[in-house]
Formats: sequence, C-alpha cells, structure tokens
Amino acid sequence: MTEPEKITDLFERCKPRFEAMARSYVCDPGVAEDLVMESFCIYLERSREGRIGACPNLPAYIFAIVRNQCLNWLNRRKRTLSIVRELHDDQIRQIDLEIRSLNSLDVDELFAPEIETVIRQTLEQMSDQQREIFRLFRYEGCSYKEIAARLGISTAKIEYVD
Repeated sequence: MTEPEKITDLFERCKPRFEAMARSYVCDPGVAEDLVMESFCIYLERSREGRIGACPNLPAYIFAIVRNQCLNWLNRRKRTLSIVRELHDDQIRQIDLEIRSLNSLDVDELFAPEIETVIRQTLEQMSDQQREIFRLFRYEGCSYKEIAARLGISTAKIEYVD
C-alpha cells in the first residue's frame, strides 16, 4: 500500500472516532469536522516537509494533532467570549451612565432662562397689585389670607386675580 493509500485508509477508519472526540469538546459538528480535516492536513504538510520521522503509531500522532487543534479552537473561543463579555459590560456601563444622566436632568433648570422670560413678560402685563399678589404667593409662600391682610383686600379679590 502506498503512502497516500495508507493515509486515505487511516482517514476513513479514524475520522468518525476523531470527529466524535472533537465534537465532545467543541460541541459543534461542523467545527469538529473542520478540526479533524485540518489535523490530517497538518500531518500531511509535516510529512511532506520531512518534519516527521518514522511514526510507529500514526493514529495516536494524528489524534494528538486533533487534540491540539481542539485546544487551540477552545482557547480562541474563550478569548472571543471574553472580549464579547467586556464589550457587553461596557455597553451596560454606558447605559447606566445614560440612565443616571437622564435621572439627574432637571427640566426646570434646563428651561430656566425661557421660564424666567415668560414670567417676566407676564408680570409686565399685570397691574402693580397683581404683581405684588403673585410675588407674595409665589416667592414668599404667603397664604391668600395673609396676602389679603398685608394688602388690605379681601381673599375673594385675591382668588379672582389668581
């Protein structure tokens, strides 16, 4: 039997067992099949380059390559998942920051200049007595009864102005 025939025969005999082992670790039949195929290619490349001497147990040698391919794939997968987790954590931190920012946003403060302008313009349109009633009620926190007593007017007149 020629060398290519030996490899083909070995591939046909061992492929299902190698794929089952790889699948048990990588949990993906397609990936397992690819890893086994890559492992045979690695063996053939090393053999062609003369990097492999006499190999008394060729299936064990190729099995070791499959194992190493699985380890490499799992390590790459672990690094990928770690990066994805970091990105996910960064996104959560960014969302938390946006939530805190929105929660601390004070609409009154944001529109304070506009509100002040509207209040000033409205006050300018009021009579002196209406402005004083507004000032006492809004800024000094006086009740209608207190305002009426201070200004010498009835509470009904204050309610009417309101």
